[in-house]
Amino acid sequence: MEREIKFKAWLVNEKEWYDVDMTDSSNIGVLNVNFDYKLCQYTGLKDKNEKEIYEFDIVKLYYKGVYRFCEIVFSDGMFCLKWDDGYINKYPLYPQNLEVVGNIFEKTIK
Repeated sequence: MEREIKFKAWLVNEKEWYDVDMTDSSNIGVLNVNFDYKLCQYTGLKDKNEKEIYEFDIVKLYYKGVYRFCEIVFSDGMFCLKWDDGYINKYPLYPQNLEVVGNIFEKTIK
């Protein structure tokens, strides 16, 4: 199974998203030289609403009778859930149980 490799960048000072086309090397140069940015990799997964899940997204899930919010992080070669106490759950993600509700940059939960 092949995973689609794509990225987006959060432009820190501009507070906006920039789609990164990895097939066009001139885009990467523009980011490196001109902007303070955070690069976010697509996990290859979509949430229960078919929304793409990226690194640094905040997802909502139902766990032990309550809704919880976790950050998507890349750790030890895989995408994982980072819980609010800092624990990183190194088990496969089950996207059908996740809902993207925001990201760590925009600080808004939908």
